[in-house]
Amino acid sequence: MADRTPPLDSGAWFERQVATETAAVSHNAFVSGIRNGSMKVVPFKGNAYDLIRGTGRKKIFACHVIAYLAAPLIGVPLWAWQQRNAWILFGILSAYMAIFITRGRGLEHKQYGFGAFLMIATVLAWIVLGRHNYWTVHLTCALGACFLYLASEETQQRYVRESLIENPDHFDWAVNEKRIWIVTKPG
Repeated sequence: MADRTPPLDSGAWFERQVATETAAVSHNAFVSGIRNGSMKVVPFKGNAYDLIRGTGRKKIFACHVIAYLAAPLIGVPLWAWQQRNAWILFGILSAYMAIFITRGRGLEHKQYGFGAFLMIATVLAWIVLGRHNYWTVHLTCALGACFLYLASEETQQRYVRESLIENPDHFDWAVNEKRIWIVTKPG
């Protein structure tokens, strides 16, 4: 008779593995690991904004998010108006596409690789095509949006780390609710 046990879902297995690894780390080990660079924290479930403690931090992070979401809607039309060129308005689309691509790049510095690509492409377009070329304009819009998004992500990561380091009870809550994944760096 065949075993009728349903196969283990890979997502459930990964979630259990993350919970097991993270639960094994104490707050003191976490703090020393973050400070010496041997550990990092990755928001795992839910919104990482909920992991940030302190109204000042939340307000600054919210300003970063508003900046990367609103800058293309404010800056690009002003630029198009100043240049008297409606085609520049397609820079809004370029900016939001860059944010979408950057968000999809995931963890481990792949986002920065895309930002570096945009930087090199923008400089090359500026040199080869000139600063008034549409490719240069749209790459500049994309680069600006990518930069603002990456600054927002860095701020979020820093504030999550600081909040978890400062408050052991908050750290325990995040571990018990499986909201974070503590990654130990090899070496």
